[in-house]
Amino acid sequence: MIKYNKLKLNLVKILILTIITTPFFTGCGTLGLQTNVKMTKSVFLKPENAQDRSIYISLKSMTGDHLDILPLLKKNLHTKNYTIVDNAKDAHYVLMVNILFANNLKEAYALRNGAALGATTGIIAAASGSNTGDSILIGAAVALAGGLVSNALEDETYRAVVDVVVDEKSKYGDGSIMGQDYKEHKTRILAEAVQTNLKLNEALPILSNKVATQLSNIF
Repeated sequence: MIKYNKLKLNLVKILILTIITTPFFTGCGTLGLQTNVKMTKSVFLKPENAQDRSIYISLKSMTGDHLDILPLLKKNLHTKNYTIVDNAKDAHYVLMVNILFANNLKEAYALRNGAALGATTGIIAAASGSNTGDSILIGAAVALAGGLVSNALEDETYRAVVDVVVDEKSKYGDGSIMGQDYKEHKTRILAEAVQTNLKLNEALPILSNKVATQLSNIF
C-alpha cells in the first residue's frame, strides 16, 4: 500500500511538471507536421574500437504496427562503413532493438479507459518501466515533460517508444553475450509526430525514419 501511494505521489509530481513544461492548449490544430526524437540516456562508444566496424542487429516488436526501421538503419550504417553480420559472435557491436509502442496516443488512451485495458496497458507499462495500470499516464507525462511535442486536442499525436541495448566488445566488459567480454549500453528512444488529421500509415514511416536515424547516430 505504501509503495502504491508513493507511485501515486510520483505520478502527481510528473503531471505537474508536464503542465509547467508543456505549452497551453490553444484550441487550434497543427497544420504543419511537427516531429521530435530523443534518447533517455546517451551512449558513448570507445573511440579506440572504431576500426572494427562489424554490427549484428536484432529487432523485436511488442506492437502490431511495426516500424520499418531496418532498411534506413542498414543504409546509414553502410554509409559510415559499418558491416552488418549475420552472427552475433562475429560482431564487434551487437545492437538489440525492441519496439514497445508505435501508435496514436488517442488510441492508447481510448483503450486504457475501455474494455481492452490489458494489452495496451502492458505495452505502455513496459514503455514507462512500470507494471501498474497508471503507467500509461506516467509514460505519456514523462515523454512530454522530457521535451517532446505537445499540441491541441484536435491534433493527431503518434509516438514510438523503443528500447535499445548496444553491446560493445571490450577487454573490460561484463561478459553479457555468450561468455565473451562485452560492455553493455542501454537507452530508450522516444519519437513523436504531430499534425491535424495525420493517419497511421502516414505517421509510421515518419517515426521509422526518426528512430532509424537516431539509432545510426549512436555509431
